[in-house]
Amino acid sequence: MASTAPKSATDLEAFAPIEVLAPDKEVRDLQRLADARAGDTKAGRSEMTHCFVEAYRRLHLGRFDAARFLEALGPKASRVALFCVEAEPGACHRSLVADFLAQEFGLEVVHLR
Repeated sequence: MASTAPKSATDLEAFAPIEVLAPDKEVRDLQRLADARAGDTKAGRSEMTHCFVEAYRRLHLGRFDAARFLEALGPKASRVALFCVEAEPGACHRSLVADFLAQEFGLEVVHLR
């Protein structure tokens, strides 16, 4: 959700992993099974399967307190970056988080590549 990448290490004021947003084994296994059935690999995938997306939304975003998250960022926060190793945003659960926050708070999402 950042409009620009940090220019220096001092621009990165905080890094805070949020455990409830990390896909658990059950959700990851749904994607692995779907990949195996389709003959896909994690590296070759450009989007998540419907079963992963629905399970992630129910089990993780359903327990995520977005208002508390925004409050915890504090009044000085002007950008939030969700880091990912996937080449395609649609292949990463963080895109689901970004979309959720965008819908909840009317925020703009910019995927950096």
